[in-house]
Amino acid sequence: AKAKQAIAELTRCGLLVKKGRSLKRNYTLADTTDEMSHILIKNYHQKNLQKASQSVFEQEVHERELSSLTFTADAEKLKRMKDKIKGFRKEFFKLMDEPCDHATEVHQFNMQLFRLTKPSSKTHSKETQ
Repeated sequence: AKAKQAIAELTRCGLLVKKGRSLKRNYTLADTTDEMSHILIKNYHQKNLQKASQSVFEQEVHERELSSLTFTADAEKLKRMKDKIKGFRKEFFKLMDEPCDHATEVHQFNMQLFRLTKPSSKTHSKETQ
Protein backbone atom coordinates (compact mmCIF):
# COMPACT_ATOMS: atom_id res chain seq x y z
CA ALA A 1 0.00 0.00 0.00
CA LYS A 2 2.82 2.44 0.85
CA ALA A 3 4.59 1.64 -2.41
CA LYS A 4 1.44 2.36 -4.42
CA GLN A 5 0.98 5.65 -2.56
CA ALA A 6 4.60 6.62 -3.25
CA ILE A 7 4.28 5.76 -6.95
CA ALA A 8 1.04 7.75 -7.18
CA GLU A 9 2.67 10.77 -5.52
CA LEU A 10 5.79 10.58 -7.72
CA THR A 11 3.57 10.31 -10.80
CA ARG A 12 1.41 13.23 -9.65
CA CYS A 13 4.52 15.36 -9.17
CA GLY A 14 5.82 14.43 -12.61
CA LEU A 15 8.89 12.59 -11.34
CA LEU A 16 7.61 9.27 -12.73
CA VAL A 17 5.83 8.78 -16.04
CA LYS A 18 3.99 5.73 -17.32
CA LYS A 19 5.38 4.31 -20.55
CA GLY A 20 3.35 1.33 -21.61
CA ARG A 21 3.29 -1.09 -18.71
CA SER A 22 6.33 0.39 -17.00
CA LEU A 23 7.27 3.50 -15.07
CA LYS A 24 10.22 5.66 -16.06
CA ARG A 25 12.01 8.31 -14.07
CA ASN A 26 11.36 11.77 -15.48
CA TYR A 27 14.29 13.66 -13.96
CA THR A 28 18.05 13.78 -13.79
CA LEU A 29 20.34 13.62 -10.79
CA ALA A 30 19.04 16.03 -8.20
CA ASP A 31 21.71 18.05 -6.45
CA THR A 32 21.47 20.81 -3.93
CA THR A 33 23.91 23.64 -3.61
CA ASP A 34 26.41 23.60 -0.78
CA GLU A 35 24.49 26.46 0.82
CA MET A 36 21.13 24.67 0.71
CA SER A 37 19.86 23.98 4.22
CA HIS A 38 16.09 23.88 3.84
CA ILE A 39 14.29 22.00 6.64
CA LEU A 40 12.64 19.60 4.17
CA ILE A 41 16.03 18.51 2.87
CA LYS A 42 17.31 18.09 6.41
CA ASN A 43 14.26 15.96 7.29
CA TYR A 44 14.74 13.85 4.14
CA HIS A 45 18.38 13.13 5.04
CA GLN A 46 17.46 12.35 8.63
CA LYS A 47 14.82 9.82 7.53
CA ASN A 48 17.33 8.14 5.21
CA LEU A 49 19.84 7.87 8.05
CA GLN A 50 17.16 6.29 10.24
CA LYS A 51 16.40 3.74 7.51
CA ALA A 52 20.10 2.93 7.20
CA SER A 53 20.29 2.45 10.96
CA GLN A 54 17.30 0.10 10.90
CA SER A 55 18.86 -1.92 8.07
CA VAL A 56 21.70 -2.96 10.42
CA PHE A 57 19.18 -5.00 12.42
CA GLU A 58 16.58 -5.86 9.78
CA GLN A 59 18.71 -6.97 6.81
CA GLU A 60 21.36 -9.60 6.40
CA VAL A 61 24.91 -8.46 5.68
CA HIS A 62 24.72 -9.69 2.07
CA GLU A 63 21.64 -7.49 1.50
CA ARG A 64 23.27 -4.18 2.43
CA GLU A 65 26.58 -2.34 2.29
CA LEU A 66 27.57 -0.16 5.23
CA SER A 67 31.02 1.12 6.05
CA SER A 68 32.63 3.99 7.89
CA LEU A 69 36.01 5.64 8.25
CA THR A 70 37.30 8.16 10.75
CA PHE A 71 40.17 10.43 9.67
CA THR A 72 41.72 13.86 10.03
CA ALA A 73 41.58 16.56 7.36
CA ASP A 74 42.12 20.25 6.81
CA ALA A 75 39.91 22.54 4.72
CA GLU A 76 41.79 21.90 1.46
CA LYS A 77 41.76 18.11 1.88
CA LEU A 78 38.06 18.25 2.80
CA LYS A 79 37.29 20.19 -0.39
CA ARG A 80 39.19 17.62 -2.50
CA MET A 81 37.35 14.78 -0.77
CA LYS A 82 33.96 16.41 -1.40
CA ASP A 83 34.87 16.88 -5.06
CA LYS A 84 35.75 13.16 -5.30
CA ILE A 85 32.45 12.22 -3.66
CA LYS A 86 30.51 14.39 -6.13
CA GLY A 87 32.34 12.73 -9.03
CA PHE A 88 31.61 9.26 -7.67
CA ARG A 89 27.92 10.13 -7.24
CA LYS A 90 27.70 11.13 -10.89
CA GLU A 91 29.33 7.86 -11.98
CA PHE A 92 27.12 5.84 -9.63
CA PHE A 93 24.06 7.63 -11.02
CA LYS A 94 25.00 6.58 -14.56
CA LEU A 95 25.14 2.94 -13.45
CA MET A 96 21.89 3.24 -11.52
CA ASP A 97 20.25 4.90 -14.53
CA GLU A 98 20.94 1.94 -16.84
CA PRO A 99 17.74 0.11 -17.81
CA CYS A 100 16.69 -2.68 -15.47
CA ASP A 101 13.62 -4.36 -16.92
CA HIS A 102 13.33 -7.03 -14.25
CA ALA A 103 13.90 -5.05 -11.05
CA THR A 104 12.32 -6.69 -8.02
CA GLU A 105 13.56 -4.41 -5.22
CA VAL A 106 14.02 -0.76 -4.36
CA HIS A 107 17.25 0.32 -2.67
CA GLN A 108 18.47 3.52 -1.05
CA PHE A 109 22.00 4.84 -1.52
CA ASN A 110 23.32 7.36 1.02
CA MET A 111 26.72 8.92 1.58
CA GLN A 112 27.68 11.01 4.56
CA LEU A 113 30.76 13.05 5.32
CA PHE A 114 30.60 15.15 8.47
CA ARG A 115 32.83 16.59 11.16
CA LEU A 116 33.07 14.67 14.46
CA THR A 117 34.93 17.37 16.37
CA LYS A 118 33.88 20.88 17.30
CA PRO A 119 35.21 23.44 14.83
CA SER A 120 38.40 25.14 15.92
CA SER A 121 38.32 28.91 16.31
CA LYS A 122 40.56 29.11 13.21
CA THR A 123 38.10 27.04 11.14
CA HIS A 124 35.08 28.83 12.57
CA SER A 125 36.46 32.29 11.69
CA LYS A 126 37.02 31.18 8.05
CA GLU A 127 33.45 29.88 7.80
CA THR A 128 31.92 33.13 9.04
CA GLN A 129 33.85 35.43 6.69
